Amino acid sequence: MARVIIYDRCVLAARETALRLRRRHQLEASAVHATDFDLTFDDGPHPSLVITELQMPMFSGFELIRRVRSAYKSSELPIIAYTAIDDAIAWQQARDLGADRVIFRNSQDAMLRLDVAVSDLLHEPEVARPSRSQGRLLRFFLPGRATAAAA
Repeated sequence: MARVIIYDRCVLAARETALRLRRRHQLEASAVHATDFDLTFDDGPHPSLVITELQMPMFSGFELIRRVRSAYKSSELPIIAYTAIDDAIAWQQARDLGADRVIFRNSQDAMLRLDVAVSDLLHEPEVARPSRSQGRLLRFFLPGRATAAAA
């Protein structure tokens, strides 16, 4: 099972994100408060993914990315910067340090973007979607759809 570590300045936001990721992706997600800057991961197996806020009170998400990249091979541990910083220069700096994705958390589709990034970085298989003709058949046979379309 994949293990995700979430570093955030607000422990409630980190827990909410962890809960959503657990439900959506069936993975183990741990919320870490921004004061707990420890990359030894002694409490369990190494993580499969790290999600971090870039701007935290006790340490910088940029420093976290730098330390993770120096401790692990660059492709071994994916990093997502899930941040409230709305600055293209900061985003580019995070990418230059080794963040695989940078997601602006205050946008309307932020959680959708995070879900897609987690699926992509953990190489989860795509959900099979019906073809166009199968979709037409499904709409035809779903109860309530035919009467709504006829009205």
